[in-house]
Amino acid sequence: MRQIRATQEWVRAQLQKAALYHTTFSSPSGRRVLIDLAKECGAARTTYDKDAREQARLEGRRQVWLHISKMLKLTEADLHQLITEGKDYE
Repeated sequence: MRQIRATQEWVRAQLQKAALYHTTFSSPSGRRVLIDLAKECGAARTTYDKDAREQARLEGRRQVWLHISKMLKLTEADLHQLITEGKDYE
């Protein structure tokens, strides 16, 4: 019974956290920040680099993006849209 309650509390906390992400990135300003994060975190590029340290740094950035996109349940089409919109802000 305790484990079920703990699981339910964990699920509730995850849903609340996801709602915060949606609130944060749903405004026009939040959308622009999301576009910038996609660019800076390498959402649409490889993390490969011949220098292992650089590759690790790039992969760390990518992991941040993957977490954000997971919380927002972004699709590949959503990412494409962000990249397209981002070209307007360059």
